[in-house]
Amino acid sequence: VNGYKVFYLTTDENNSLVESTGAIFLPDNSDIAFPILSWQHGTEVSNLGVPSAQINDQNAIGIISTSHGYITIMSDYLGLGEGEGDHNYCHSKTEASAIIDLIIAGKYFAQEQGVAVNEQVFLMGYSQGGHATMAAVKEIEENYSSIISITASCPMAGPYSMSDAQTTMLDVVYPNPGYFPYIIYSYQRVYGNLYTSPNELFKPGYESLFELYNGNFSMGQINDSIWAIAENNYEINQSDFKPVDMIRNEYYLEYLKNINHPFRQALRDNDLIDFIPQAPMQLIHCNADDNVP
Repeated sequence: VNGYKVFYLTTDENNSLVESTGAIFLPDNSDIAFPILSWQHGTEVSNLGVPSAQINDQNAIGIISTSHGYITIMSDYLGLGEGEGDHNYCHSKTEASAIIDLIIAGKYFAQEQGVAVNEQVFLMGYSQGGHATMAAVKEIEENYSSIISITASCPMAGPYSMSDAQTTMLDVVYPNPGYFPYIIYSYQRVYGNLYTSPNELFKPGYESLFELYNGNFSMGQINDSIWAIAENNYEINQSDFKPVDMIRNEYYLEYLKNINHPFRQALRDNDLIDFIPQAPMQLIHCNADDNVP
């Protein structure tokens, strides 16, 4: 197996071309034509945790999948790794475009390296990668079917109903409270109308959280920062903390009562439950999953 870090062009939330990064693993074999497997990674905030930063033996999925006879393609997604701009977390449109553009570029890249590509394309991913996989399948079948023919897909543990999943997680003790700022910060960048300033959204002490989503911190570090603020400023222990505890009451109550609240509209815009896949799709989840209901 040969692993490569690649740079390619895709579109951001403004439909502007930007450079993104990803990983491609090719079989060291030129005797036959290989299918493409597009793997979508789960939630990542650190630029060191994405596929392109793990071309060596850390990337077990890329190495093992390719050793089983696939050309394995792994996008970092928009704005992660060494890509330009910011990452739009669980934003279906830019998740899909980042994946599709790398599949197309990856096919030509493989051929340039002397590896033949057949017409089969498989997609799979876990957690955010499940959402990203579903987004890519929907977009390919609606708009790219003449270029990419999906053989089968397997979205795993994804928040396909963002509008329900997000509401559920806000008012329960949650193992990754850093997911909520990640989502609303991303959607504010895309839609522009969710809040006027962090002070409108967050209770005192949490206003600077968005500064941690710059690619230099892990989700564990962000979670620790949130729990420290909760304990030091509000005497709320980690074992009792809910994401709603960082949100101003006025904002949260308006979100609950107004079905057209901008955050609700943004979440609905990224739901992926309103289409019928044309290619075979296997859905996998686990009833012990405490991150995605």
